[in-house]
Amino acid sequence: MKKIFLLFLCFVSSITFSQEYHFDYFITEKHTDIKPQKREWINESFYDPFTNKSLSLRTQNDKIIGIIYEEENRKRHVFKVDQYKDKLTLTYKFSNQFPKKRKRKCKNKDVFKVEKIDSLLYDVILFKNSKLNKKKMSTRLKIEKNEFNKVYFSTENCRDEEVSEKIKKDLDPKFMYIVTSVQKNYHSSGHLFEDKIQKIQKTSLIIVIPQKLKYKKIDYSTDFEE
Repeated sequence: MKKIFLLFLCFVSSITFSQEYHFDYFITEKHTDIKPQKREWINESFYDPFTNKSLSLRTQNDKIIGIIYEEENRKRHVFKVDQYKDKLTLTYKFSNQFPKKRKRKCKNKDVFKVEKIDSLLYDVILFKNSKLNKKKMSTRLKIEKNEFNKVYFSTENCRDEEVSEKIKKDLDPKFMYIVTSVQKNYHSSGHLFEDKIQKIQKTSLIIVIPQKLKYKKIDYSTDFEE
């Protein structure tokens, strides 16, 4: 996607609105599958550091859609995205309602250790047991100073918040930080991949969700259909 300077919003459906989102940054991230098979692609999203909400962009056969997840309401909103030069137009398509999620139970046998490699470089090791002799997943995190805070680490376990808070407490509170690179090594399967931020652009985007939503049954294969 070309560099974005100016963004416009186009909407359909009702003239009464229930939810408005403001996004102040555009983030470009490169995902690389390193093992067992080399693959890579670009992930793009708009981000609001105040609410921690994102509008993710997906591309398929030259068609672009935008997706907002409302985890607190278990909703997913899909938008058609049209691009002309450096301008985007977003049109509301439909929403999905997810069933209520079961509360995730933490596996007591999964323990973690955070190792500080450098001032802004950390290794997070998730073990299969308290003996710390069997590694489940190893992750290297690179952190940089930033205009806004975005220090969150997913362990794919219920220790996410705990690990993230431990790292945050180790950082100098006078500054703000963002995780710019995450490299995960799954020891059991041999999978290794990296997510790395390539660019953060200041922007301004307002998304309005119609009050009268058009619900569709969850079927991701139909997201790009007209």
